[in-house]
Amino acid sequence: MTANVVVHADSPNVSWICEKSQGMTSTRGLVVLGMHRSGTSAVTAALRAMGAYVGTQEELTPVYPENPRGFEERRDARQLCDQLLHSVGADWWKIADFDVSRVSDATRGELEGQFQALADRLCAHPVWALKEPRLCLLWPLFAPWLTDVVPIQVIRHPLAVARSLRRRNGLPMRVGQALWARYNMAVDDYPWPQKPLRIHYEALIQHPVETLSALAESLKAVGVLGLTPSRAATVVESGLQHESGQESDAWWLPECHKYWRGLQRGETFHVIRKSLDSVLAEFEQQDAELQQQLRASANPPATEYQYKQALLRARLNQCLVEADELAEKIGFSNDCQPASSGQMRTPSQHSNKGKKMSNASKIALWAPPDWDASPLAVWLSAAGCSVLPTSEVEGPESLLAQLNQNAACKALVVVHVPKVQLAAALKAGQALDRALEDWVQSTKTVLAVVRRHRKRIVLIQLQSGCSDASKLQVSLTKHFGLESPSASLSLPEAASMPAMLRVLAQRLIESALGSRTLLAELNASTLFNTDGGGSESDLIRMAHQDFLASVDERAHLSAQNDQLQDELKQAEQLAQQASAQVADLTRSKQARSDSQKLIKQVHFLEERLAHYHLENARLSAAEREVERLNRKLGFQQRRLNYVESSVSWKLTRPLRGVMKLLRGNKTADSSSDGRSRS
Repeated sequence: MTANVVVHADSPNVSWICEKSQGMTSTRGLVVLGMHRSGTSAVTAALRAMGAYVGTQEELTPVYPENPRGFEERRDARQLCDQLLHSVGADWWKIADFDVSRVSDATRGELEGQFQALADRLCAHPVWALKEPRLCLLWPLFAPWLTDVVPIQVIRHPLAVARSLRRRNGLPMRVGQALWARYNMAVDDYPWPQKPLRIHYEALIQHPVETLSALAESLKAVGVLGLTPSRAATVVESGLQHESGQESDAWWLPECHKYWRGLQRGETFHVIRKSLDSVLAEFEQQDAELQQQLRASANPPATEYQYKQALLRARLNQCLVEADELAEKIGFSNDCQPASSGQMRTPSQHSNKGKKMSNASKIALWAPPDWDASPLAVWLSAAGCSVLPTSEVEGPESLLAQLNQNAACKALVVVHVPKVQLAAALKAGQALDRALEDWVQSTKTVLAVVRRHRKRIVLIQLQSGCSDASKLQVSLTKHFGLESPSASLSLPEAASMPAMLRVLAQRLIESALGSRTLLAELNASTLFNTDGGGSESDLIRMAHQDFLASVDERAHLSAQNDQLQDELKQAEQLAQQASAQVADLTRSKQARSDSQKLIKQVHFLEERLAHYHLENARLSAAEREVERLNRKLGFQQRRLNYVESSVSWKLTRPLRGVMKLLRGNKTADSSSDGRSRS
């Protein structure tokens, strides 16, 4: 059972190759695969517009300026992928030695609940789509949980991907291409039950309606029903394509170029992974050293955000250096060109032409303090010159003294290229007028010395270094009549200076008549000038490129700031939730305290109630005793009444009266006797 959809981006018309097979079953899951910045978000957004479930707004990654239409990525899937990569010390860009088999069984077991939760959320819907670029590398770990799926592979021009990654993450072009190849090779190497449907991003941008319609038909052919392609026509915009690539581009990695051409033809070119991993490993090592330098610097970034921005700037600077190296390699560098044919030459350039310098001749070498002149001095010594120690030539006064004392002594004076010198001052934070004034004074000092000994002084203008010193070597050998030494002249490496600052410095010099006059005299007195004297148009072009790079960097920083703001809002929401939970816990604690008090009161009342029950029992017993006595009294009363009503009681009444009388008299007598005795 196979199905393959391919869009040829370089064809005038969109052509589809669709192979169908018999016995296909219904498929609910759509897995969108592809390298970062390849257009997987656009394809997933189109699938969602067609009717596939992607996730709720709370489940998806928020929108950022770097992708204003949204990433269409689920937070839970992203978190799961990051945990899997980080468990083996890898990241989405750090995969030089990554292999999915390195993820341990213990890690898989710990994340089993997250796998199950993701599968439950997605499979609760008839048709769902999952987009996550890291799945290219990690799909073997997800496959047991997400079965019966149709893979959709999104392919974009590797150079366009690399340029986008360079702009967003500061990754060099070679690294972006190697990552592109590794991600897509991982998709190609996996034994899919259903062969991936392949879409070219360029075709999607150029022909969105045809591309999405053909995708819907291909999905329908493999059993995915219920999608409406007409709803997705407005999702894809031509303005989404900000980067591009060409077949003749100078940035190509040979392996990636072959792989890309094979993908365009619907073929698979197996790239030797070792060559790609070596590129990635080299960058990872350099990036680790760069991060270590940032953290160990005198003023390390105070916050993680500042650290990320400093790292991004450092990476972008390395990308600029890489671009300069490529420009120089293909012949677009203006740095080490000889003086123009119309440049004025000093009289000494004619008088010394064709003469060999004697071994007894001396050369006084004077260079700026921040320029390492030792390689030049060593080369001159190897060429047969006697170079005076730098301690004897520390400034214009000592140089004039040497020339005055020894008529055979010559001088080689090195000065900075004016606009580079001014640009360095501006880069260091100097004010425009102060930087120009310092340059004017230093130039006047140099020219004052040259005017007094014009025939014996050779003036050369150099940047802080020159990547190709062979032209300078030829000029000095010809001018001084030197014997060509076996060793080649090597100069310090030129420091990188933004082209925009050099344009500003050149315009600053040309803004005043005095500085223009000094510049003209300096150029007329110069034997060798690495600046070439006429590269303003190139500088403006480079400055424009620097400006665009800075705009991209600011946009990326803005995106990072917006992302941090969103994270801050989320943190505030979490803090509010935490505060609410603390309040709930406080109320719960207070409720428990009140409950304990109530329990104590209930216990006290229970004791009182038990006491009352006891007293009530005693009272009941007393009442029963009173009732018994009352009954007994009633019985006695009834007996008395019976006796009194009897005949015998009545017959004996007179006798009782006599006896009572007698008892009364006796009692009276007893009382009188008592009184008499007392």
